[in-house]
Amino acid sequence: MLYPLVNRRSHLDTNSKLLLYKTVFKPVMTYGFPAWYNCAATHRKKLQIKQNRILKMMLNLEPFHSTDDVHKTTNMERIDDWFQRVLPKFWMGCTSSANPLLQHLPVILD
Repeated sequence: MLYPLVNRRSHLDTNSKLLLYKTVFKPVMTYGFPAWYNCAATHRKKLQIKQNRILKMMLNLEPFHSTDDVHKTTNMERIDDWFQRVLPKFWMGCTSSANPLLQHLPVILD
């Protein structure tokens, strides 16, 4: 449904495409990450590949274009880097919560 807005032939400008990525695609890809953050590396790699493909398509770049260059150009973090940055904030929120189930959640999962 969103493909016509982000494909290589789309007339939407790059900033609008990146905004669409940040508001639609990334939340869908990372939904519920605290529950599956410690999944196998191969599963996280599949998410990273999906992110790379979407960003390259939005920027109208060839599939073999440097992924590092894509992330620098778009100022987007890789999935694993994003996990490492956001996960400690999530755990801190759990421990400071008034809900006793959330307070003990990091202990249960560790």
